[in-house]
This record gives sequence, structure tokens and C-alpha cells, in this order.
Amino acid sequence: MDKDNPIGEAKPLDEVKAKREEKQKLKINPKDLRIANDLSQNEFWEKVGITQSGGSRYENGERRMPDSLTQILRLTWIEKINLKDVTRDSIEVSKLLQQEQPEVYASLLKEVKLRRRIK
Repeated sequence: MDKDNPIGEAKPLDEVKAKREEKQKLKINPKDLRIANDLSQNEFWEKVGITQSGGSRYENGERRMPDSLTQILRLTWIEKINLKDVTRDSIEVSKLLQQEQPEVYASLLKEVKLRRRIK
């Protein structure tokens, strides 16, 4: 049961449409992504901890891909983030900097984006 909607009332149509649109943005076709990166199934799926046979099932629609795996694929293959570099500490430091020093955070974020474009 939804804590904001304890008696199960119908949600406003705009809210339902917004959630549907958000889910559509998150949809990733893993086969297209793998082919675009010119990788075998084994190379592609190994990077996110999935076996080749499991990845094949996702690619062929035999198994529904969980939202969490969709996010991992987005981070790994679209955002090009090496998941081995991501730690709880680095995320917490980033959040703390954003809360405590928003001007410094904004300045650093701008610099990172600028450097990314230069590469």
C-alpha cells in the first residue's frame, strides 16, 4: 500500500502518465547497446556480473530485465561509469558536499562537465 495514498484512491492521470514516461526513458535495449559497443555477449554481460546465457535471455525477451539491472546497464554503458570506482564513501561525500557547500559543488560539477567535453 502506498503511504501517500493509504486507502488506495485512484491516482491523478497526470501522475500515472508521468510515471509511465519515466519508465519509457529508462528502457534500454541491451542487444542494441551491446552491438553498438561491438562486444560479444560474454564481454558485455560479464562487465555487469551476468552470465552470457542469462544476458541472452534478457536480449531475446525470454526474461524480463529488472529495473535495477537497467540502471546498472545505463551507468556502465551509457554513462561510462566503471562500477568498481563507485564506493559508498564517494557517494556520501558527494551528497554532503552538495548539501553543505552547494556553491563549491556547483563549481566542481561545472568543471567536471567542461573537462568531459574537452576529452
